[in-house]
Amino acid sequence: MPSPPHRGGVEELVIYLSRALAEKQHLVTIFCMDDSLASTYKEEVMEGILIKKFKPLVGDPLCIPPYKLLADLLNEEGDIIHVNNIHVLLPAFIAMISRRLSGKLILQPHYHRYGQNVIRNFLFSVYKKTVLPTILQQFDVIIANSKYEARCLVEDFPRIASKIILVPEEYSIEVPSSIRWKPSSRPRKILYVGSLRRYKNVDILLYAFKILNTKWKDLRLVIVGEGQEKKRLLNLAFKLKIQDQITWKGRLSYNELLQEYSEASAVVQLSELESFSRVAHEAIAVGAPLVVYNRGVFRELVEEGLAKGVDKLSAVEVANAINSVLSDWKVETRRCSFRSASYVDLILRVYEAVIGGSY
Repeated sequence: MPSPPHRGGVEELVIYLSRALAEKQHLVTIFCMDDSLASTYKEEVMEGILIKKFKPLVGDPLCIPPYKLLADLLNEEGDIIHVNNIHVLLPAFIAMISRRLSGKLILQPHYHRYGQNVIRNFLFSVYKKTVLPTILQQFDVIIANSKYEARCLVEDFPRIASKIILVPEEYSIEVPSSIRWKPSSRPRKILYVGSLRRYKNVDILLYAFKILNTKWKDLRLVIVGEGQEKKRLLNLAFKLKIQDQITWKGRLSYNELLQEYSEASAVVQLSELESFSRVAHEAIAVGAPLVVYNRGVFRELVEEGLAKGVDKLSAVEVANAINSVLSDWKVETRRCSFRSASYVDLILRVYEAVIGGSY
């Protein structure tokens, strides 16, 4: 995977899947790149899972792997090589050595079609029109984590349509039935969870929160996450004079995160680039009111009545949507469970089919 464990949705999924596979007595090794390493290579063991960390030759956003990563991968004797994230160059290098690898190749692209800014979007658009179709052909199976992602992949790369299989990532969401939405009444809490990057539009949430303060008393904004935008967002909070009403939190344990959802009067996700949102589905599973940008993968949640959508990324519209759910939200009709199937069993079926030649 492109970056070390516990940094975001992709990494959380890799750790979740690895733990579950290990519990079923499968041997798992995680290869990841970590730009923060002081050395070029480091090994760690987590709950019996070997994690190999490599310092990339070039870091974010390209994440070009070092020679040692590829050499170690060639020496692995795994039956399955499961690669994550098509928005970095690691899959391209793995595709280049694919014929020399011992195992079958599975790609989970987490494909959201566009780059995170104008320059990255331009480079990615060139990449996906020239090199990417060839790279995708080298993989035995492409796993889509949502109907939206599967649709995007088929539309953008029709030649690999037969390789695409849908394994809904919401089946990996585990929320104990004892966890219920019990929002804090004083203060009411607006919650954001996720990385602090420009495309997440947390700045718009800050402007919306400023507007909400003119109507609601005892309102607090809780921001859980880290990222390159944090300094700019802190400065914006001071500029808007709302810094005293914001609580900034770093990485939380899963139980601590569930507690945040249960206490939130509204959870807000305004990201423009997602193939799937663990935060949104965790909030839904707890029963917390959810406000999202009515675009891409979030649109399905709005259409199903699981979230309140905003059609335009304006502070006024976001404030109005949050105000709406603060005023009236009937959780009994919206709480739902995603435990109708085992995510790990679905992934294992894909592995077995690939090894057996069914795909």
